[in-house]
Amino acid sequence: MAERPAVDRRRSEGRQGSGLLLQAPAHLSKEQILRESLIRLTSVTKAITANIRNINENLDRVLEDKADVEELETILLRLSKKH
Repeated sequence: MAERPAVDRRRSEGRQGSGLLLQAPAHLSKEQILRESLIRLTSVTKAITANIRNINENLDRVLEDKADVEELETILLRLSKKH
């Protein structure tokens, strides 16, 4: 068996899979496999949604503080020019 190129090995090293692409046990029916897949996809979707909400909250905080930060920068610039 031929060895994979170094680039391919590096790409796969250190990556953690999502767990979505697992082989289904042979004893499960197609319906059970689809149900399990839906449960996993729902879980991933909920996690992504929570992450997006956190990002949006952080961005809102940054934007709320932007005017204060700009005012402080202006004050500091004025003070530094006086000395």
